[in-house]
Amino acid sequence: MNSTPTATLTAEDPFELSLPATTRWVEPVTRMIADELLDASALPPGAHVLDVGAGTGPLTISAALRGLRANAIDTSPLLINHIAGRLAGLPSLPEGTSAEVMDAMALKYPDDSFDAAFSVFTVMFLGPGVPTALSELLRVLRPGATLQVVHWAAVDGSPLIRILSEAASDIGAPIEMPFEYLRSEELSAALSTAGFVDVEVRPYTADYPFPAAEDVLQEFQSFYVKLPPYRALSPARRAELEEAMTRRARAVETGERSRPILRAQIASAQVPTA
Repeated sequence: MNSTPTATLTAEDPFELSLPATTRWVEPVTRMIADELLDASALPPGAHVLDVGAGTGPLTISAALRGLRANAIDTSPLLINHIAGRLAGLPSLPEGTSAEVMDAMALKYPDDSFDAAFSVFTVMFLGPGVPTALSELLRVLRPGATLQVVHWAAVDGSPLIRILSEAASDIGAPIEMPFEYLRSEELSAALSTAGFVDVEVRPYTADYPFPAAEDVLQEFQSFYVKLPPYRALSPARRAELEEAMTRRARAVETGERSRPILRAQIASAQVPTA
């Protein structure tokens, strides 16, 4: 069994506060998506896959359990250590499975290394670096290999961001989120420009686990306190915002408002064979 590298944790890691909440509220959805992507890919055991922006590692873990050689990369040392620990707990690992700190815009792998690559909720955080990341993915994927990218279908495609943005509007302090490549035509064009072919984008929706209204602030605070728009608010405005979030969550709980769902899109593309 291969050993998985570890990384040094730093206090600056933005996921240090949110990892427990991410595991409780985000991973159930990303795990479901990962299984659907891997099912659709129908890769044979031993195939080599890259998990870009691996997060807590659900796709890498599922791939390893299917006998796939999975390489998880993320810029967060904390998340990579988390994935490495999970991999070490599996009864066996396909040769070459690993978790490593790495930037998607500067992949350290040789050309034509992978049979497939996946990126779940990472693209919208790369901003102007998206073309570079896609070019790097094209380079490391073998001819005929596939790339699948999952991204939000709107700024508030995440139920957490939706309740935050709606609460901000309630108090007259709308929050602008700096996410890019959310429209299907934007990502489709970026994939084609990078050199991918057979690009298709399809909508994806899913139920999202949601805490009780009395717990929503405690559970979600580690996510939104890192956001620049929240940090720009005065303490008084932050308190107003959190009160509005609780009201919104209670309205969902009582049935006055519909339950938030995940609204995403899945883009699939292929590396040319010639």
